[in-house]
Amino acid sequence: MKTVWLFLSCIWPFAVLAQSQTVRPADANLYVYDGGKDTLYLKKLDLGRIQLPPGSVTLVKEIQIDGVGAKELVLFRRGVGHTSDHGGSFDITETKNIGKYEIWNPDTKTLLFEAVSLWSYDYDIFRASMTPNDRRKGSEKYSYDLIVTDSGEIIIDNFCGSKDAKPDHNIGTYRFVNGKYTSTK
Repeated sequence: MKTVWLFLSCIWPFAVLAQSQTVRPADANLYVYDGGKDTLYLKKLDLGRIQLPPGSVTLVKEIQIDGVGAKELVLFRRGVGHTSDHGGSFDITETKNIGKYEIWNPDTKTLLFEAVSLWSYDYDIFRASMTPNDRRKGSEKYSYDLIVTDSGEIIIDNFCGSKDAKPDHNIGTYRFVNGKYTSTK
């Protein structure tokens, strides 16, 4: 009986500690703010098979959007990734560049809005095993201006891009209504 009690008394503090810690998601980057007092887990920038380093995160502004609690955080994230994979029957070279705005509610730790305002994808892909040999080389690019006004409205304007570019949002104004952003068209 002493052995069981000794074992339980040794592992009990670790069990309590394990339950009280927040587990960081595997697909997230940590963002610390408010003078190191609080954190957000930002989802990693997704560029397909290209693995990006965490990239840069800039606090653009803090603004009261939902009318409750702390001011919401407007972040700009930037990442660049490159891959070069060569084998006997293929050559793949890709470069992707992304610039993304995110608006976070720090009280609920929820993402209120996200927009990829800069997207660039350059590729040179050759596969000898395809009949006829498959060779694709090109670029897909777009960018637009995104402004968050002092009232919390989002204005997307000045789109430019390649003819096949498919931006994630339409040009226009977006307002926060009933807990989410919607286009006013």
